[in-house]
Amino acid sequence: MTKEKQIIEVIRVAGGKFVGRTRLQKTCYLLSLIGDFKGFNFGYYHYGPYSEDLTETLEIACAFGGITEKVERTNWGALYSIYNVDDKALQENSISKNGSGLIEKAKSSDSVILELAATAAYFATQQNKDPWKETSDCKPEKSDNGRLEQAKALYAELRNIAPELPAIS
Repeated sequence: MTKEKQIIEVIRVAGGKFVGRTRLQKTCYLLSLIGDFKGFNFGYYHYGPYSEDLTETLEIACAFGGITEKVERTNWGALYSIYNVDDKALQENSISKNGSGLIEKAKSSDSVILELAATAAYFATQQNKDPWKETSDCKPEKSDNGRLEQAKALYAELRNIAPELPAIS
């Protein structure tokens, strides 16, 4: 399956609509950890695990069809993207049952909490001895006010859905 089709499939499984670039990046990263999203390299960037290739492929898919992007502004002025695909545009069924559950949970999760959870998963794959501490150290402003605990709870839920995700203590 092409990279464009993989992204379309993720959005289709999400009900044909996916809100937020960061949320989409983190969801695709988590899917890559369970083998449902292949061929993209992820590294650590400002918002946690990030794939430049995913960003470029998404832009191509938006420019040449398959995905539409609508950019909106939040009440406080930040921009965010809403991605849409025709629900019948692609029926590859390349996403596993666990992957589908992961997408459903991720798309309804707070994007900062998902970012923290995906970042901890990334640090776990890098053999970091304490992925949660590393996450907190790298993102102190996002980890406060109980958000790190919420991220731990979200990650536990994601692991219940997709036990293939790395165990993080």
